[in-house]
Amino acid sequence: MEKRETFSSRLGFVLISAGCAIGLGNVWRFPYITGKYGGGAFVLLYLVFLVILGLPVMVMELSVGRASQRSIALSFKKLEPAGSKWHWYSYVSLAGNYLLMMFYTVIAGWLLHYFVRMLKGDFAGMDAQGVAGEFTALMGKPVTMAVYMALVVCIGMLVCLQGLRNGVERVNKAMMVCLLALMVVLAGNSVLLEGAGEGLRFYLQPNFHNLVYDAQGNWILGETVFAAMGQASACWTPAWPLPPGSSSSRPVLPLGSLPGKGPRWFSSPCPTSSTTCPWGGCGAGHSSCFYPLQPCLQ
Repeated sequence: MEKRETFSSRLGFVLISAGCAIGLGNVWRFPYITGKYGGGAFVLLYLVFLVILGLPVMVMELSVGRASQRSIALSFKKLEPAGSKWHWYSYVSLAGNYLLMMFYTVIAGWLLHYFVRMLKGDFAGMDAQGVAGEFTALMGKPVTMAVYMALVVCIGMLVCLQGLRNGVERVNKAMMVCLLALMVVLAGNSVLLEGAGEGLRFYLQPNFHNLVYDAQGNWILGETVFAAMGQASACWTPAWPLPPGSSSSRPVLPLGSLPGKGPRWFSSPCPTSSTTCPWGGCGAGHSSCFYPLQPCLQ
């Protein structure tokens, strides 16, 4: 078998796996649906489905990656019994990767645009309504969004061209450290906000009435179960080929009134986009710009 580039350390693999798993579904959607479906009670239901759905999928993907030492494009073709059609699944997976890139490169473009404008001080003095208005205005500028999206794609390609160790792994380590630091700062600031104690109780103390009924008294248990299943099954993304011998979030509640009930406590960096993203439930993450280039790393 040809010599393949592998991760330089287990830490690199763990961080890049976390980079794939921690995305919009965890940072933006999870806090919203946790507030909508009962706080702590929903978290318990989510953890149950994480064990019975997310964990088996994770084990399966790691097993396929380690056994085949190939990307999703060729892994099933190498492992399938002669005459079987398991490799057909790789076409669906590749299509899914490209669809995810179409989504995430746009979102990453928004973030890059916001970052540039923040450095320029364009949001200084604006309240939440003012920032929301700026986002609405951005939606009317397709050329601007296309430019930033193209820039994100180019950055992703340049990283992948450096290879797995010198490109993807090295950049991801720095990005994940920054993400962790950001989460720690946000969480630390959140517990110092007014009403933080009430927010922590809402998040950590289960209220099963909220799990079954919404604020208007409507029965929502089926919807809640479906939301928990979707969140748990979307927390893992396409398997990376593991080197032999390798082993294989902090939620952020939106600032303001939670849907139906719940206090203010955790802040959200871009609350407007979390409600306008049509695929906000996707759980792929910060490394998604590299997904379509996985076949190049086979």
